[in-house]
Amino acid sequence: MVALLLAALLWISNKQSIEEDSPQTIPAEKARSEKTKESINQELHSAPQVESFEFTASIEENVYKQHMSFFQENWRFPEIMHKKLNSWLEEKESDGTASSEDYAVVADLNNDVERLRTAIELDPWNKSILYQATSHSRLSLEEKLTYSQRLYEVDSDNSLASYIYAARLMQAGDRDTAFDVLEHSIDQKDFNSFKFETQLSVEDALLEIEYHPTIAKFASITMRRTPYL
Repeated sequence: MVALLLAALLWISNKQSIEEDSPQTIPAEKARSEKTKESINQELHSAPQVESFEFTASIEENVYKQHMSFFQENWRFPEIMHKKLNSWLEEKESDGTASSEDYAVVADLNNDVERLRTAIELDPWNKSILYQATSHSRLSLEEKLTYSQRLYEVDSDNSLASYIYAARLMQAGDRDTAFDVLEHSIDQKDFNSFKFETQLSVEDALLEIEYHPTIAKFASITMRRTPYL
């Protein structure tokens, strides 16, 4: 019994000793931590600062900025561009160098249906021009049906041509033929919207009327009248 009491007293004495020592060790560790943080902050502040990068524009970049400023601030940009395109095409017509693609570009950007008809007359089986004609808002349904059928025939492996032709057939009330066309599209492997061909034509035309390459690229992507079903 005495041995048990002595053991209990010894355990209590050791516990008190540990509790008395712990408040001393915690502040010491905290102090070391604060010292470490302070030294890190001093190192960061003493490190050499990176100088700000100053961009020096070249002549080409200055020209680009001028064009971008005009493009963003002048709300008459489309109107001016349309006039320049018309003058450009008229000059080509006068010297006999106007191509079907030239007419198609002006028709696309200026929404000029007569120029589109001229483009088709010059090149009746041009796929990208026919694709543009399949959905032109100022063409009649009969014309759209004719051009979509022609595109379907000349681009027989293009599933998009089948979808457009089927859509026009449905609009014209010929559902049976439309379903046959859609059934045929199951075996077609391609899906070509002629996006890159038409963008390149637009970009080239804008470059020829002396627009900056960046503006020409941007306009060729954003200002095209993309055909739809």
